[in-house]
Amino acid sequence: MLARIRLKVPDRPGSLGRVASAIGAASGDIAGVDVLDNEAGQALDDVVVQVRDTSHLTRVLDGLAAVPGVEVVGVHHPAPPVPGHADLQLVAQVLARPDRSLQTLVDGAPVALGVD
Repeated sequence: MLARIRLKVPDRPGSLGRVASAIGAASGDIAGVDVLDNEAGQALDDVVVQVRDTSHLTRVLDGLAAVPGVEVVGVHHPAPPVPGHADLQLVAQVLARPDRSLQTLVDGAPVALGVD
């Protein structure tokens, strides 16, 4: 399942790398990063992470809390749909290959809808 984690991160080289390392150390898989804002030496980022369940999400959040200067300011679980009209892209893929439509829907629906 996907979780969108909103973070305040120091706006300096290596900060996002430390965030990625903490997520990886907790066996989380980063599915996307959006930089929302940066001001006064702080960046506000949304990181979409693939986790197995809520206890796995808790381990990822604990790892992030241990990174100096990083603050978890919000968690949306499950993550909302991926921006960029992923749902329409999925429909286009289904229409392009009708012989694989069911498999395409099964594979693509979680990402397009932000659910398991």
